[in-house]
Amino acid sequence: MSSGPMGRRMGWRPDLEDKSFLYDRAVPFSMAKAGELPERVDPRGKIVVKDQGQVGACSGFSRSSCMEALANGIGGQDQQFSAMFCYLTGQQQDGLLGRDVGATISGGIKASRSQGNCPEELFPFPGQYVSQIPEKCWKPAMDHQLLAHAPVRSAEECRQAIGSGYPVYLGVMWNQSMDTPVLEQYRNTGYAGGHAICLLGYVDDYFLMLNSWGPQWGERGWARWHSRAVQQMIDAQNSEFFVVSEIEHPEPRAWDYEKMPLLG
Repeated sequence: MSSGPMGRRMGWRPDLEDKSFLYDRAVPFSMAKAGELPERVDPRGKIVVKDQGQVGACSGFSRSSCMEALANGIGGQDQQFSAMFCYLTGQQQDGLLGRDVGATISGGIKASRSQGNCPEELFPFPGQYVSQIPEKCWKPAMDHQLLAHAPVRSAEECRQAIGSGYPVYLGVMWNQSMDTPVLEQYRNTGYAGGHAICLLGYVDDYFLMLNSWGPQWGERGWARWHSRAVQQMIDAQNSEFFVVSEIEHPEPRAWDYEKMPLLG
């Protein structure tokens, strides 16, 4: 499996994506119109920055961050979710459990629907690959599901999704040009491997991307991606961008990050 900067692992498996599930099981999202979107959505300092280290668990880490954005930024909770539970249940759906070989976006969404998302305190990240999920995780996980998803086909749709109260869960082919805190252009060449991340906000013409390589990467774990670069990723046709929701019939709603305390 490929590695990113500082030896961090990646782990998104585009070769195994279940496209029929991703697109045939998608549901319509009701989005706010362009003129109704908030001027900015900025969760930096309010969402935990995680570090997958040498484990190829990026799909699980980004899924857990999407869940935390929904539970905390929308639901007003103070809840962290187990990235390892997310990774392993996604691997179960992909038929990969038992090997640290990554996982798919489709496997993560399937697992979130059928198995839920476990609170972090029940299955903290062990810092290495394990294949056993503690029995105590299963019942509480079902209280925290992703129940709807839909493809995002443009940077403007990403902005509408985030501005309407929903995160974007994505996989993209990573290259060295992306190892920067501010990305202006996406070069569709020279791949290091597939990487799963999430878009959780926007400021001006830039999306706020949360990585899983620790606070020492980028801008304290975040990067700003210009909308042009995001559009180039979507147009490259070797990426998967999906808006996700914890409710079955998504309607526009407002983030509540301003009321959340700063971390640390």
